[in-house]
Amino acid sequence: MDNKADFSDLRFFDEKNWPQAQTANGAAAIHSHGTVFVKTWVDTTIPKTVTISCLSPVFYMPSMGIHLLSMGLLLKGNMQIKGDEHTLEFIQAQIGKVKIVALTRLFTDTIYWVNLEVLTGSELTAHKSMHRDDYDLWHRQLGHPGRQVFEKFKSSTQNFPRSIKVPKNPPVCEGCAKGKMHSCSFPENSAHAT
Repeated sequence: MDNKADFSDLRFFDEKNWPQAQTANGAAAIHSHGTVFVKTWVDTTIPKTVTISCLSPVFYMPSMGIHLLSMGLLLKGNMQIKGDEHTLEFIQAQIGKVKIVALTRLFTDTIYWVNLEVLTGSELTAHKSMHRDDYDLWHRQLGHPGRQVFEKFKSSTQNFPRSIKVPKNPPVCEGCAKGKMHSCSFPENSAHAT
């Protein structure tokens, strides 16, 4: 993204240590990263369904001049992909709902285009303040509990949303993976206290 106003939050990198991203024309500096809320139209349904998605991390790269979506980051963000040579559908893994549809514009094109609108201002404020009852949100907010713990919350906690569907095989999120990693051992040091 090349416009700061598109982000709901931004975390800047130190200017001396800006990461570089390889592009077709060379390298572009990544100034910061943050979260962007987008509205997309799923063209596979009649009437067309509008979905709102939260994309993170999104990189702020003012020199780009074009918006690019990383398929790898979408897939790491608990999305699944289904498609053919003309259409790609990004499906939210837990609920099986199509969130983003990408289409080719030309018969031989290998670039897929997404019809989306970045939410800003009052639309973004309204969306962020909505009450969301989804598994991913609660999983993160409750400290990444396992499936059994989550079921106990549902049955033993007053006013806990009953509408949340706990997936049979929840995907491993980044926080869970990092939390289960062993710490690196401390390097040897010849110095000691006197």
